[in-house]
Amino acid sequence: MPTNKQPVSLERFADAINLIFDRFDALEAKIGIKPPESANEKPITSRELCEYLGISEPTLIRMKKKGQVPFFSPGGTAVRYYLSAVMKALEKKPK
Repeated sequence: MPTNKQPVSLERFADAINLIFDRFDALEAKIGIKPPESANEKPITSRELCEYLGISEPTLIRMKKKGQVPFFSPGGTAVRYYLSAVMKALEKKPK
């Protein structure tokens, strides 16, 4: 990466940061990890989602690997889901 020793204006720096955040938001929305419109929705665990959908955990893992259900990891190996985002994704799923 080339280094540029010229100072960058604060305005250009702010524009660059805003562009990064815009692209990050677009990426989150595209891959389905952006929190739902309702900020009050509590994320659920894999077990809770399996119970709700009436499927086994291995089935959920396969669906997750195929990109059929949006999820996020709050840290470590934990995985969480927003039920509204999952239901929306499953409605779009081709049959």
